[in-house]
Amino acid sequence: MRTIPKPVIAAVNGPAVGIGCSLALAADMIVASESAYFLLAFVNIGLGLDGGASATLAERVGHARAFEIAYLGERIPAATALDWGLVNRVVPDSELEVTVSALAAKLAAGPPGSYANIKRAINAHAYEMVRGATRPRGRAPAGSRRVPGFRRGRARVHAEAPGRLYGRVDG
Repeated sequence: MRTIPKPVIAAVNGPAVGIGCSLALAADMIVASESAYFLLAFVNIGLGLDGGASATLAERVGHARAFEIAYLGERIPAATALDWGLVNRVVPDSELEVTVSALAAKLAAGPPGSYANIKRAINAHAYEMVRGATRPRGRAPAGSRRVPGFRRGRARVHAEAPGRLYGRVDG
C-alpha cells in the first residue's frame, strides 16, 4: 500500500461523520475546533466500519475505545476526542485556520526525507493489518442488506445529503 510521504494534517471544523471521520483518521495529525465532533455512524445504518477506519481507529485510541466508538455510534466531542487520543490538538473555532497554517508551515520547513522515514515506520503496523481486512470497493458487506435498519438508514443518508460533499481539500 502506498502512502503520501509528506505529513498530512486534517483540520476538523464541525462534524466529522462516517467517511468524513474515516478520512480525518487517515491523516497523520488531526487538529479540531472546539465545536467539532467525531462520529462513526456506520453501525447506525447497519454497516461495519468503512473508509479505512478499521485500520486507523484502533491505532489512535486503542482496542477498547475503538470497539466503544464503532459499536455505539455516538458523537465524540472534540474535548473527549483529545482526551482519548483521537486528535492531536483542540483549539477555539476562531483559531483553527491559523493554528493549522502555522503547523503546516513548521512541517514544510522540516526535512522531507526524515518525515517519509518516520511515516513509513509508524504506519507499517497499521497498514499490515489492513492487507487482509479489505473488501472490494463499492460492495456492501455480506448480509448487511438483511440487517434491520440498513435500508432505512441508507435512504435517510441519501435524503439528507444527496450527492453533497462537505469540506475543503487544498493542493
